[in-house]
Amino acid sequence: MKLKKIAAAALAAVLALSMAGCAGDDAKQTASSGTADKQKFTLEYPAHMQELGYTDKIELEKAPERIVCTTTYPVMTLYDMDVEMIAVPQTSVLDYPADLEAQQLPSLSMESFNAESIVELEPDLVIMAAASKQDYGDTLSSLGIPVYYMATNSQTYSIYDVVREQSQALVDAFTMDDASAAKAKEVMAQFDDLDKRVEEMQKICAGKSVLMLLAGGPTSMYLQTEKGTLGCMAAMCGLESVYQNDQAASMIPLDMEKALEYDPDVVLITGMGTSEDVETLMKGVYELNPDYWNSIPAIKNGNVIYLPGNYVSTAGINIIQNIEDLADILEDYYAQK
Repeated sequence: MKLKKIAAAALAAVLALSMAGCAGDDAKQTASSGTADKQKFTLEYPAHMQELGYTDKIELEKAPERIVCTTTYPVMTLYDMDVEMIAVPQTSVLDYPADLEAQQLPSLSMESFNAESIVELEPDLVIMAAASKQDYGDTLSSLGIPVYYMATNSQTYSIYDVVREQSQALVDAFTMDDASAAKAKEVMAQFDDLDKRVEEMQKICAGKSVLMLLAGGPTSMYLQTEKGTLGCMAAMCGLESVYQNDQAASMIPLDMEKALEYDPDVVLITGMGTSEDVETLMKGVYELNPDYWNSIPAIKNGNVIYLPGNYVSTAGINIIQNIEDLADILEDYYAQK
């Protein structure tokens, strides 16, 4: 009888230890079911892309390790998430970080671009502009290479909202563990911080009107609408464009006769190069036809702000810094008025 009791006690002890082990394993599995042990990779399209018909997710057994970006839009978001890229496009819109160890490929708009150079890199994910789908994306997809498309302009959303949604989609996909979850939080916090900044700017710029020009030369002057990159940034800061047309594209050729009817509080002019390059260009333009340009009061009175080339187009999340810089410029400008 005594032996039976001992055996029963031993069996109970073994079962208790086994159950404790299972409980420990269950706890580990519960912890791993969160961000700490995410295995499969899913990259979804944000709302603005789904409206355009891009609804199929990119689903992979694990996070891609050989990523090729043929557009600048995802580069800095992925960089901030510590996601490695094997290739990025050449660009003059931003300066890549010195420690970005990725091959720089010719942009898709360059004659030197060759789609075979992408295939040779054996990527497990290619991210490109939606406008390149027919020319290059479909071919890559037919070869079994996952391709994810991004909008680089929008007639429905502001470009800032486009970038914000793109960034959210990327950080959601690449949040694979606790470390990347922390990075994702830092990335998206930048948008929240900017929202607070522009709220203050909207008070400063309330009731102020703006004429926004893209200068390419004396015979190459374009008016930027609020759908353009600079137009979106100025609107976020609280400036109201003197040109109002819901059907307009992001920029249109400047109607010089119509422009004489505008009476903006300030003129923002951007172009290629530095702000000094743009100012020098415009001085030459003014000298060719001083009577005309002096007929616009803001230009005659020197109420002009010259902006560098990164206000012509953005490169993804760097739009945040561009807006911050514009807010600083406008704040200083109106402080002196």
